[in-house]
Amino acid sequence: MDRYSLLSMTLCLLVCHVCPSSLEETYTLTPNVLVLRVNLSLKTQNLVPLLCGEAYEGMEVRWMKNGAWLSQVPRENMVEVLVEERKGGNFTCHNAAGEYLNHTLVLVQEGDNMNTILEHSDEYIHCWANNYSGMFRCSWKRHATRKTATVFLLSVERGARAQVCSMDGDGVSCMDNASCAFTEESQPISLTLHMLSHHKLEHYSKVFFLRDIVRPDQVPLTQAENQQDVFDWDYPSTWDTPRSFFPLLFQVKVVRYVSSCDATDHFLARDPLTNGPWSQLAQIQVKTKKMKQAKPHHH
Repeated sequence: MDRYSLLSMTLCLLVCHVCPSSLEETYTLTPNVLVLRVNLSLKTQNLVPLLCGEAYEGMEVRWMKNGAWLSQVPRENMVEVLVEERKGGNFTCHNAAGEYLNHTLVLVQEGDNMNTILEHSDEYIHCWANNYSGMFRCSWKRHATRKTATVFLLSVERGARAQVCSMDGDGVSCMDNASCAFTEESQPISLTLHMLSHHKLEHYSKVFFLRDIVRPDQVPLTQAENQQDVFDWDYPSTWDTPRSFFPLLFQVKVVRYVSSCDATDHFLARDPLTNGPWSQLAQIQVKTKKMKQAKPHHH
């Protein structure tokens, strides 16, 4: 191989470090929001095509990134902008007089969706309901190093029907108006969450049936009057009626006064007909003994 051939190969390798983004690397998340998939474990540079608008074809169009004029791109309707690693931004286009015409927000997403914004214990998103009325709540927790991250986009749907939801803090409360406690669910609920940290976008999702997340509220536990060893418990007030159709299975836990309430012997309650979670433990103290009530489980 002569030195001229070697030089040609070297030039080719250098040029290929900055390549136009293919259609497989970018997608439109919402109008005016373009997401670029990259491998953030590598130092990447991508040329991303942007269009100010079909109505501005043939006009002189000036471009800005995050409020600063871009001098390295032509003053045209369609341009290619350089995105290095996760350095996305808000690209705005203006006419020759500097007046705003349109914008495109370019976000960066890890190609294999390596999520670092939310904490993960057994799952990123935890959902629960205290009965079958259709009301439920989902929550998440941001990682300690990502406290400034924000919810960019959230959708909660059952099939093609959007759920009625309201966000508060790191969570969302929803009401499935079409839900019926007496019928079997045929379609699951799908929650899709996009979190944004600077210009890095992360995608989280959870699919579930209400029957799998229903967890009865804490069971009321009382000591019978003038009877030290007699105790009463009942269904939570928030549980569905009639109780004959929605029975609960109760399990008792008695703990020695020297033992923790987390001891392995249980006093619990749950629904005997599903695999849903137990309720929280209820606790009552009798002199030096503690009695703890286990989880009621939905039916």
